[in-house]
Amino acid sequence: MRLTRIARVPAILVGAFALALAPALSASADDSSTTTFDPSATQTVSYGTNWLMTLKVAGTEQYDFVTATSGTVNILIKGIPGNYVTGLPVTDGGEVFFSPPSSQPPLPAGTYQVSAVYVPSGTAYLAPSQTATPATLTITPLVLPSAFSVNKTTIDNNPSLEVVATVSPPNANAAIPAGTWLVTAKDSAGMSVFEKTVALAKNPADPITVPLGSKVKPGRTYTIAAQFLPAPSVAGGYQVKQGTPKTVTVEAQSLGEVLAKPLAVPVWALILVGLGLALLIATAIVLLVTGKPKTAGILVDAPPATTGEGFEA
Repeated sequence: MRLTRIARVPAILVGAFALALAPALSASADDSSTTTFDPSATQTVSYGTNWLMTLKVAGTEQYDFVTATSGTVNILIKGIPGNYVTGLPVTDGGEVFFSPPSSQPPLPAGTYQVSAVYVPSGTAYLAPSQTATPATLTITPLVLPSAFSVNKTTIDNNPSLEVVATVSPPNANAAIPAGTWLVTAKDSAGMSVFEKTVALAKNPADPITVPLGSKVKPGRTYTIAAQFLPAPSVAGGYQVKQGTPKTVTVEAQSLGEVLAKPLAVPVWALILVGLGLALLIATAIVLLVTGKPKTAGILVDAPPATTGEGFEA
């Protein structure tokens, strides 16, 4: 009996030690973590090019090794509401890679402060963490050269103008973005006389030709402009070098050209003029046939009356 009582003492001591250790084990479930960007994450790139940011999630104390099942990372960009990207996977060792997501439109040219938040999984034994220092991403715009010329031409037998405009790729490895041309003309008083939006050619690098037609008059001076406007969805990534507006005078017509030019008169107007002339001729004929000329009276001095009285033989 005495031996049994003595044997119980170690069991009691082990139980007490286990109770004392339990809070320490439960505290380890909240081991802190760190999330930091690699120094190379801060970078400057051109709009439309690929870029990559690397960051790392690490644990502390006994759970310093992070595995692929430890959780995911969300990306936040200052000035953009909500999470820019959610659920980036964590690799064994804790590395995370962030590149332009297909779920978001391209970031316009500008400077961005990028932060990352680690979201642990339910079995990670790690607490969430956020980057203390954001990475800086600078996106520079692509320069898009455009140019136009104004040619003097003849449209519908009248002196007129036409605009020929071209846009060039920003560099050998980039394409011309979707967009339109805006062609305008103002008279010498600054009043708009022509405005037209024209789509790019089937091959975007090919020139487009816009005739101004009857909107411009012979002998007058106009200021012509042609601007290339990238589509709104990508406009923030381009800096367009627009051509300088040009002042052009339309050729004046000589008197001989004016007289020799056929009149553009509609058929119905010619019919009305013919009917009017026919009515005038018919009226003149009727007046000639039915009219009675009047004889004007002539006054003649009558001779003096003669009588028998006073007649001398």
